[in-house]
Amino acid sequence: MFRIVLSKGMPGLDTGAMIVAKPKSERSPGLLHLIALSGLLVGALLLAGCSSFTSPVSGSHAGVTIKGHDVTEVVLMTREVFADHGYALAGAETDRMIFERPGTKGEQVKYGSFGSTSVVMRAKVDIQEMGPDTFYLRCDLFSVRDAGQSMLEDETRMVLVNSKSYQSIMDEVSARLEGPVDE
Repeated sequence: MFRIVLSKGMPGLDTGAMIVAKPKSERSPGLLHLIALSGLLVGALLLAGCSSFTSPVSGSHAGVTIKGHDVTEVVLMTREVFADHGYALAGAETDRMIFERPGTKGEQVKYGSFGSTSVVMRAKVDIQEMGPDTFYLRCDLFSVRDAGQSMLEDETRMVLVNSKSYQSIMDEVSARLEGPVDE
């Protein structure tokens, strides 16, 4: 953006160096274009990974708002739906349930390593109270090598791409709580 110009005995100026701004025609647009394109790429990736900006917590793999049910009903239905999809309850806290299932052969190849004995797929479901009988269920997914082996267990958060199947599990929790529609 700037260049150094040496002045040699110009009237009214001391001999020495001056800093002069380059005219716009001499500036290199490469860096500015690169920065602008990088910003657009990052924005596009963020939009592609997020299905909704209205959820209380962004950046999760899946989520759903449940209305008209108490926390016990929500927890029990969440456990039932995940069990129907091959997940076992591996842990529970006040506001979190952790579900696990063995990885498929494809997941073993994709997420495993030569030294690991097995890969487990782990879903952490957080329950956030939004108001009276209104909860937001947020699901984050992990692949886990050597699950249950405290010193060797390696939990890796999965990327946000291809999380539609987990969103459908969360939607199923909501749909089952709503029950059949009376005609």
